[in-house]
Amino acid sequence: MDQTPFFQNLTRMWTTNSTPTAWPTNTLKAVYFDCPVAMAAHFQSFLGRCAQDQVQFLTDLSREQNPANILTREMAYLQQSTLAWNTEMMELAELFQSKVLANTPLQNTNWNAFGGGNNAG
Repeated sequence: MDQTPFFQNLTRMWTTNSTPTAWPTNTLKAVYFDCPVAMAAHFQSFLGRCAQDQVQFLTDLSREQNPANILTREMAYLQQSTLAWNTEMMELAELFQSKVLANTPLQNTNWNAFGGGNNAG
């Protein structure tokens, strides 16, 4: 086979994990099983924490006597909730990236050899 960097990278890409079909199998497992299960577990844990926070918030709100304090507490809760959802979406994106992209040999490919130096994965 040709010894150019292009073919060397293709050879390395296809021979990762000892068999030519190992990396597609690992990728399919990561995409269709590992990633959805990990993301669902993480998201359900987050939703459980949200439900607990909301119950605690409503309990505290029911004890409040001053209408101005009720509005202030509600605004603070909404702000905290929005921040929690934003953080959760970032964590889910990072989890997706770690589960899916970690199992593909393209992550370690020298993209300069393919002529796409800025598209490093």
